[in-house]
Amino acid sequence: MSNDRKKTFYIAQINDTAMNDDEKTQEQELEKIFNRRNRNKKDVVVESQVIEEVNTYHANNAPQEEMRLSGIPQYNQVIEETPRVEPKERNYFVSPILGRQAENEHYDNSRGAKTGTRRYDGYRKKTYTNQDETKEKYNRNYNEYGVYDTEQYREILETGTVSDRKVKVVEPVRNDTPKEQPVERKQVAPKIEYNTEEYIEESVVEEVKPKPIKKPTTRKKFNLPPLSLLNKEPIKSSQSDEWAKAQAELINQTFKDFSYGGEVAGWIQGPTVTQFLIAIKPGTNVNKIRTFEKDLLLKLAATSIRIQDPIPGKSYAGVEIPNQSRSKVLLGNLVNNPKFLNDQHPLYAALGLDIGGEEVYVDVDKMPHGLFAGTTGSGKSVCMNSILVSLLYRNTPEQLRLILIDPKMVEFACFDEIPHLALPVISDPKRASAALRWATEEMDKRFGIFKSCHVRNLEGYNEYVSENGGMIMPSIVIAIDELADLMNVAAAEVEGNIQRLTAKARAAGIHLLVATQRPSTDIIRGSIKNNIPVRVALKVASFTDSNTIIDHGGAEKLLGYGDMLYVDHNGERRLQGCFLSDSEMTKITNYLRDQGPVSYLLDESDLDEKNTGYVTTGADDGDDLFDEIALYAVRNKTASINRIMQVFNISFNRANRLFTQFEELGIVSGTVKGKQREILVSEDELKDILNG
Repeated sequence: MSNDRKKTFYIAQINDTAMNDDEKTQEQELEKIFNRRNRNKKDVVVESQVIEEVNTYHANNAPQEEMRLSGIPQYNQVIEETPRVEPKERNYFVSPILGRQAENEHYDNSRGAKTGTRRYDGYRKKTYTNQDETKEKYNRNYNEYGVYDTEQYREILETGTVSDRKVKVVEPVRNDTPKEQPVERKQVAPKIEYNTEEYIEESVVEEVKPKPIKKPTTRKKFNLPPLSLLNKEPIKSSQSDEWAKAQAELINQTFKDFSYGGEVAGWIQGPTVTQFLIAIKPGTNVNKIRTFEKDLLLKLAATSIRIQDPIPGKSYAGVEIPNQSRSKVLLGNLVNNPKFLNDQHPLYAALGLDIGGEEVYVDVDKMPHGLFAGTTGSGKSVCMNSILVSLLYRNTPEQLRLILIDPKMVEFACFDEIPHLALPVISDPKRASAALRWATEEMDKRFGIFKSCHVRNLEGYNEYVSENGGMIMPSIVIAIDELADLMNVAAAEVEGNIQRLTAKARAAGIHLLVATQRPSTDIIRGSIKNNIPVRVALKVASFTDSNTIIDHGGAEKLLGYGDMLYVDHNGERRLQGCFLSDSEMTKITNYLRDQGPVSYLLDESDLDEKNTGYVTTGADDGDDLFDEIALYAVRNKTASINRIMQVFNISFNRANRLFTQFEELGIVSGTVKGKQREILVSEDELKDILNG
């Protein structure tokens, strides 16, 4: 009922006959009541309150009204006929989150009405103590922040001083009975038929701790390989100072002959090359030093030189000249180094020596993925073997699992059947693709376990199980010796799985070490390269290959046999990689096999099951969608590659390869610039082609 109608209804109780002054006064009083209720448009007018005020007014002025209205014959009739208006039931506040439960809560309406209550957050579950309940229970009014001494509080307000007696804050009486600590519980999905009250009590059961990943049976004791299995010999410089001085004089003479403002300021001898530091005079263009590369090569009679302009972190340019003889860098020397032995990172691996002769190590966990590229004989496989052996010297099978993919079948053969293997050494490209698919599934499963344990990564999960009981989750390192073979067989699937692993797998404790002999753009695609921050470029065939792997030239001028450029977030360094002989590898792997039999997380039969429905990308192996796509194209008279890609959800390379095969069989016409392929056979003719 609107305010105007309410006003008319109550005014009707006073007869609409000619009003005298008293009647006008009464109408004015009633109007004041309504105006007082409606002076703020944002206030909510409650009908029951208005009725109460009107009835109170009549009760207080009943004698005057009776005398004043005694002459009005219709008055008594109006009073008798006008029904008593009872207050309507309150419209309770219904919270969108808490429902009707919030009706007993303190809240302010959205219009900012002055209700005299605290502002209430609808998400808050704790309710304020009711004043009446508190007074009845504690015989005093409730104060959320404590009950103060009334007399002394009044004294402070009136005089601004306080007596010797300190103000004492009396905390509300609390029930000291210890509450039962809630047990971690897990909500169980309710059944279709249940009693609400019973469900509240019975649907809460103790939480079941998430089960760790499936692991092999824990060994009683696993002994790490001893350092005596590796060869060790002191690293000695093979170059004399006289040779270095002679080379420095030749460099200075070359710069003088061509009037270039630079001279040798010093040199640093490494195991493979010697780096001469070139001080550039003011006003000289440092980039011009590259124009003398061939002149220096001729003057020095060197097989290869490499120029840095400038050296990162130094105010010099660099000219790197090969040494007359190389110094051996053995893995045993780096593993038996205190820097390696005292480090606490489980995935700490030896890499080699830099130009200054300093040991270089890499933490695979922080890499977190590596890309290796080099021609045959560059030392690519030896470098990867050195990293893997370093990891085996620091981790048990419960801490580390390896997935080795070796399409050449000879590089990782020595690791066969060691206890650290998660899968058998894989040489079949189809099984390799299935192994990468399993790795992505394992990554997703681990993230699900981390979520249930409220941890972010593998390290946090292992700390969680060590405190609460359970078996730790091992790190997984995937080493691919030749990526090109996999890309030739299943490019789309391999690229997709590698892209997912390199983007997300670090937190799950899964790391990739990918190597290739052919670092071209069709093998190392941008989606793979961008997510692998660490690059190791060994000797490559051309400037283009060097640019593909490290985004600039220089790798084509390396000397091979472990000479490498290591690039990470700290910049670029030239290293001489570790050497690990076949006899050392045999000793180490035999020692590991003697520790106990291998227990694979997935065997070859499981990989073959994952290959069910496997689609190869090679024309020789065929395509399981060949018949279906050919029949679709003939029935719909369409030879559009884009249409086939949309309907069958396949990649462009795969669709283009299928149409190339269709063209060879005479099903579709050849490609003509500016024209679409045509269907050349009928449906019956196609069936004859497919049948034979």
